[in-house]
Amino acid sequence: MSQPLPQHKVLQEAANWFATLSDELVSEQEKNQWQSWLDQHPDHRQAWCYVENISQRFNVARQQAGTSGTSTILNNSRMERIKRRQLMRNTMVVMLGGWLGWQYTPLPEVTARVAHRWRADHYTGIGDVRELALDDGGKLWLNTDTALDVHYSAGHRNLLLHSGEIYIETAVDPQQRPFTVTSQHGQIRALGTGFTVRQYKTDTQVSVYEGAVEITTRSGLKQRLNAGQQTLFNAHTIAAEARARPGHKSWSQGVIVAEDMTVQQLLDELGRYHTGHIGLHPALSKLRVTGTYPLHQPHHVLAMLENTLPLKVSRIFSWWITLEPTP
Repeated sequence: MSQPLPQHKVLQEAANWFATLSDELVSEQEKNQWQSWLDQHPDHRQAWCYVENISQRFNVARQQAGTSGTSTILNNSRMERIKRRQLMRNTMVVMLGGWLGWQYTPLPEVTARVAHRWRADHYTGIGDVRELALDDGGKLWLNTDTALDVHYSAGHRNLLLHSGEIYIETAVDPQQRPFTVTSQHGQIRALGTGFTVRQYKTDTQVSVYEGAVEITTRSGLKQRLNAGQQTLFNAHTIAAEARARPGHKSWSQGVIVAEDMTVQQLLDELGRYHTGHIGLHPALSKLRVTGTYPLHQPHHVLAMLENTLPLKVSRIFSWWITLEPTP
């Protein structure tokens, strides 16, 4: 299980130290000061590892993107990689980074996600949303970082959700085969419907927008969910129904719909489509927003927040962004 992240202040300190050590003109005194800071508390080591992991993930994503994006972004990314290589020449940093990666990175979870992608029929990377046409005429959307299998047989239609989130619009099947979605917590049977399924670590969320579904947990508990309702269930329990929020399917149209959402909740959703870090100063935790935001344009969303709320966007790197209170 992954550990919770250190406090905002510690993460910012780690990012600032990363910037300092990335400078080819870094002094021995600064290296010694960084080492002293690193040894002060386990949270410092965890924060340092987190910053390194975000840097690596961002650079891999940029390299995979090829020539996409503006020349400015590419040049900035290239310069950051050059600085990164300079930093990694320091043997101590290399060894420490490797050790911390094993200590603080959720390796079992990452390994499982990679394995799911390799063996899944369909998957999406971070930031990708994909639409598929099903053989029976239905439609399927895969949200960011999702993996699933499609199993159609003479007597059944089933989607096996390994990870992530999907939105389904079922079609009338001439063969009248049942349509189900299976998560690690149970199964959802569609009763002529449009609905989303999002799999979390401890439970599965279902939101119904047309028709109805029947949920069956792994322990055999059953419950019907009608249009306009949503719920969470795990292997043994099903929560009380709540109103289905439009935002739970708006991602299929490329937007995040915020209904009296905290800024942190908005950033958490936006972070699902972004390979970098977007942090929030604790003083801004009570701010709330309502509106529609483009999920594939995180920098535009941040500019919208900066123009309407008492905050400013601060960037240490292009992949390390924080929202700070205005002076």
